[in-house]
Amino acid sequence: MVIIFGHFFLPFLALLRIDVKSLFPYMSAIAVWMWLMHYLDLAYNILPIAHPEGFPLKWFWLDLGCIALMVGILAKVFLAKFAAAAPFPVKDPRLIEAMGHFHPVPTQISGGELDQITD
Repeated sequence: MVIIFGHFFLPFLALLRIDVKSLFPYMSAIAVWMWLMHYLDLAYNILPIAHPEGFPLKWFWLDLGCIALMVGILAKVFLAKFAAAAPFPVKDPRLIEAMGHFHPVPTQISGGELDQITD
């Protein structure tokens, strides 16, 4: 029942609201909860067969180390890919207006026409 409600129903009901999906603290808490439930689901299905006499807690650090390794590798790849490209379209002709800034002199790059300059 914990896996059914914790792995599906709780995240499903939490993600139905649009205001929850737009707030980073709520989404990060839901993501951590879902990862924890996924780990518990896999541990419940795999560990009894791997250790029929009971899971020795002295090897618990190995699970945490593997998770930390995967998080580190994925974070490094993500940050490398993120740094390789600009986070916004550099050659967009209306970039200044899209970012909410005012360009005092209209140019072709800023989306204005040169004949619209008023003195």
